[in-house]
Amino acid sequence: MRTFFPGRRSLLPDNAVSTHLACTYLHGFTMVFSQVLRYNWHMGKITLFSHAKINLSLDIEGIRPDGYHAVRMVLQSLRLCDQLSFHLSTASAGEGEPGADPAGPFCIRITSDSESIPSDSRNIVHKAASLIFREIYRLIPELPPMRLDVHIRKIIPVAAGLAGGSGNGAAMITALTDPKLWRKTGFCGPRLETALKELDTADLALKTGADVPYCMKGGTMLAEGVGEVLTPLVPGFPEGIPLLLVKPPFGISTAAAYAAYDQLTPDPASRPDTEQLCRAIREKDLPGCLRLMKNVLEITAMESHEEIGQIKKTLYELGALGAMMSGSGPTVFGMFGSAAEARKAWHGRSLFPPGSRILLTATAAGGVTRARLSHR
Repeated sequence: MRTFFPGRRSLLPDNAVSTHLACTYLHGFTMVFSQVLRYNWHMGKITLFSHAKINLSLDIEGIRPDGYHAVRMVLQSLRLCDQLSFHLSTASAGEGEPGADPAGPFCIRITSDSESIPSDSRNIVHKAASLIFREIYRLIPELPPMRLDVHIRKIIPVAAGLAGGSGNGAAMITALTDPKLWRKTGFCGPRLETALKELDTADLALKTGADVPYCMKGGTMLAEGVGEVLTPLVPGFPEGIPLLLVKPPFGISTAAAYAAYDQLTPDPASRPDTEQLCRAIREKDLPGCLRLMKNVLEITAMESHEEIGQIKKTLYELGALGAMMSGSGPTVFGMFGSAAEARKAWHGRSLFPPGSRILLTATAAGGVTRARLSHR
């Protein structure tokens, strides 16, 4: 007879020992499995990918009565994306964070592999989650305290003119308004599902940030107003066009970039012909699109940071068919005729300013997706 104690004879018959051990193992397995099942039942999880964007054009039409700039720009999504994981569960005692208005308690915890983004209310993800929680608790005040854990795997450069933060905010709205995230908490009955459907995600997106409405949809869009009036450009800019992104080792404040532009008397020739660009996109005229790309903020950016002009020049020397600064900068992108040409340019990265972050990617349908697209 074999026992766990060699040399010591069991006081039980062999069949009793076997039955005893089997029952012990089964009990232990049942306890562990029940705890795992209980844990998973009370916690919902969703993983989403938020995509970067570039500007194919950016024009400023003036300052609105509310003090914001009226813009007209063509935006395009990229394959480059951040990965966000959302875990929703009931909060433990003491974890509640009082919401504004008649909102119930909730707790938002943000972690990231990047030290360059905040983990508190300064993060746009926190802002978006707070807006949604407060609206849900207004509709269903008896909902128990909830805890939301968000982990951000940051791949899109920060403060780069690529809407990385806005994309994260768009992913937050997509996740927290999805009944699938709530169902495993055990509290997603018909009433909550109805409340989630009634949430005005477009309004929540605009309150979160000017670029967030676009980031929720992605693709090729004409954006007007402060960026919230969106018109899809069908069939859109071609997907899979290779790009090289060069983010120099400094940032540019969006507010400062617009303020600097306000001091200029812009040359009409520096402004993009947005109508012609939209027509070229609709007609699939890629050479025309590349020729018509313009960003009115690029001039002031190059005056204060000569590296931007140098990067643009280098991209053309490395074979780019078109190159321009995205958004308020400082990232400059170059479009190439093939993936091989883009990779060849990437191998010339030593020609760019030291400390620059250089990434290969391509155009894509983008927005917020549930499946990862290749970065290249």
